[in-house]
Amino acid sequence: MATAALAKRLVPEFATLSDADVEEWIADATTLLNAAAFGVSWPHACAYFADHLYLQAQGGAGGSSTAAGPVTSVRDRGWAVTYGSSSSSSSSSGDAELGETIPGRRFLQLRKMAGIGSGRVLS
Repeated sequence: MATAALAKRLVPEFATLSDADVEEWIADATTLLNAAAFGVSWPHACAYFADHLYLQAQGGAGGSSTAAGPVTSVRDRGWAVTYGSSSSSSSSSGDAELGETIPGRRFLQLRKMAGIGSGRVLS
């Protein structure tokens, strides 16, 4: 199972939270995922999914470190970058929300590496 230490190492958003708070987000993630489907990647999948849930609860993709999706505009002198919706790059409509955060995308990568389809990961 994922630990607060692992989650804090993998995802910077958790660094400012207490271990107890991180463990609660991990507990939420474990109730929604199928452990057997991920095998040895289970702790990482829980950490990434928990962080995705946390960011979504905070109001979406969050700051620049968590922005995801294709770049839709760039300015030169003053550096402004705008990220578009990543839903068009997801394999199914259920994956669109996962594609909105970097941890969600990492979760999708783990799922793909494990050979899991989108419907089989949830418990």
